[in-house]
Amino acid sequence: METTTAYEDIRTAVREVIASVADVPLDTVPTSGPYFEVIGLDSMMVVAIAVEIQERFDVTLPKTRTEMIALNSIDAISQYVARALEQGVVDGRV
Repeated sequence: METTTAYEDIRTAVREVIASVADVPLDTVPTSGPYFEVIGLDSMMVVAIAVEIQERFDVTLPKTRTEMIALNSIDAISQYVARALEQGVVDGRV
């Protein structure tokens, strides 16, 4: 059950980062599905979100636009971060 709690903590933190960078209330950040279009993120905001997540969790996110676009939901980002923390990602690939 500790793994579920850790994942939920990561998921909550990811939503908080997105809400903070986008300057929107937390409850407007979707809990599932794509979030980019829903809250109107531009490319600079996506970069700021990636930087904040990397700093907050001390993980490396993918470097290419295509790979980052694949992380288009809270769950996708949270799962990536959880795996990265378990595996100790150094090159942006999980």
